[in-house]
Amino acid sequence: MDPPRVAECKTRCLKFAEITDTDTALAMFYLQDADWDLYRSLYAFFHERWKKPFFPLDPRLKIAGNCSSEGNKDTDKTAESCSIAEEPDDAQPVKFRKTESHNMNDNSEKIKEVGETTNNFHISTDREPYRICILSWNIDGLEIDDIEVRVHGVCDTIKKEKPHVVLLQEVVMKAQEILEVKCPSYDLVPAGDKGYYTAILLRWDVTTLEDVKVMPFYTSRMRRNLLYVKCTVKGIKFDLLTSHLESTKNYAEERKKQLRFAFDHVKLADIDRTVIFGGDLNLRDYELSEIGGLPEDVDDIWEVTGARPETKFTWDVQCNDNLEWSSRYKPRCRFDRMYIRHSKPKATVKPVHFELVGQERLRSCQKFPSDHWGLLSHFNVPSRMVQASVNVN
Repeated sequence: MDPPRVAECKTRCLKFAEITDTDTALAMFYLQDADWDLYRSLYAFFHERWKKPFFPLDPRLKIAGNCSSEGNKDTDKTAESCSIAEEPDDAQPVKFRKTESHNMNDNSEKIKEVGETTNNFHISTDREPYRICILSWNIDGLEIDDIEVRVHGVCDTIKKEKPHVVLLQEVVMKAQEILEVKCPSYDLVPAGDKGYYTAILLRWDVTTLEDVKVMPFYTSRMRRNLLYVKCTVKGIKFDLLTSHLESTKNYAEERKKQLRFAFDHVKLADIDRTVIFGGDLNLRDYELSEIGGLPEDVDDIWEVTGARPETKFTWDVQCNDNLEWSSRYKPRCRFDRMYIRHSKPKATVKPVHFELVGQERLRSCQKFPSDHWGLLSHFNVPSRMVQASVNVN
């Protein structure tokens, strides 16, 4: 069964948080485990804490269908049969922020306010307040063969890993439509609406969007640009940048120019913010050396987390056969990368683990979700690690 739409998911999270006197971060955890069934999620919450069944006697919970206050016999009903009734007239509107369609001819992006913006994250009810996960992935939207099946595979990976931020490259409108339906826990910020483009997904229970910019590479032959999002993740200030730099060896000079441009913006970010720059950079190591290497204070997350050989190659024709490759030589490249510039005077997050995702074949088409592997980076928040250990003890 497909999950409810984004607005309905937010409504259920708000109702769960109201009834349980918690917050939407915890609500999302229970609702996702219950396939977004409000009744089943509440039952699990109260049963876990008090070892008692849940009976919906609270007048704030209006359940339509067969899930009544007579007992808990219908707790296995799906969201279709246990849907939320219409809100009363005095109900508070769902408050969240979405972006308008982006005009690629305009270097500045406007943000549409829907109600007031809220930061729903609360450390007290987050099971891992010290952990932040960011995924970057070229999802190969330009390859039309089996695109729907493959994008569904991308969505399944996102729902399994539950990253707080997702940086996407090679998104097309068909892929965007699927992502918006299959990943209702995220707000999608696109860098365009024609052809192929980048996008950033923000998990709305732990993020607050502050600003969006799309900065074109004016000399690009492939309409490439830099997507720049300011936000908070679990209350921590982040600047998120993603790009799909110019492709193929023949366009190395343009690619290096684009990389310098991106690094300049990484360096210019406010010093109290953590900056993440990731994407399909089509980068060769010697090209990075030719522009002078990484800027000061910028780290390669794969390198600082141990540079494990098994996670090095992100575009690996020897292991990923989505592309038909006639040559005997099958390249293995680290085209996709993720960089971090720490905040000052003290780093607020620490990269602790780097892994690749999307390495399982899809049964229906026997392909991988993309010809690129996804990059999943895990970060700890040191200040909260201390508090977590105190709470455990």
